[in-house]
Amino acid sequence: IILAFVLFFYTALEVSTAGWIRTFLERDLAVLPKISSIILATFWVMMMLGRLIASQVVKRVRGPQLVLGCSVGAIVGLLLIVLASNVVMAIGGAVLCGLSYAPVFPTTAGTASTYFSRMFGTVFGILMALALLSGAVVPPAIGYVAQHHAVRSGIWILVGIAVLLLFTQVLFNSYEKRKLRHPPVT
Repeated sequence: IILAFVLFFYTALEVSTAGWIRTFLERDLAVLPKISSIILATFWVMMMLGRLIASQVVKRVRGPQLVLGCSVGAIVGLLLIVLASNVVMAIGGAVLCGLSYAPVFPTTAGTASTYFSRMFGTVFGILMALALLSGAVVPPAIGYVAQHHAVRSGIWILVGIAVLLLFTQVLFNSYEKRKLRHPPVT
């Protein structure tokens, strides 16, 4: 269940950032549509690059530790975006978000498969159900806030979700530490 909430928060971040970054750039920072589309493409390129980098990092760092670091990176990246007074700061935030979001899904799914190898199909279904739910709920919530205030106000929701992602990953890491210290007797 903890890992399902990790993916719930992660999916909310990825889908909402990808869905709202252009609108934020164009409305709140007066960026031209062509430039905002390049920045969105950069976000996606950083996601791909981040997954490649993570595939090497997990050889040296446990997956849950990597996701913990990525959660911190997501908070910093989103703060750069939401506090951006210029497009350069927003680009830096988008780049950091892309790199930080990238390893969360594959690493979390891999972690779940090691803990639940015999019933991973069922576990994966639960993980995906919660992940897809957040992608359906959070972007409209941001839109509601953006409609009544600025898009920047809606982006603050993502900062809160990134903090929840960090908290949830801390919970999982402490669970994993206990599990590693006291393995089940078979």
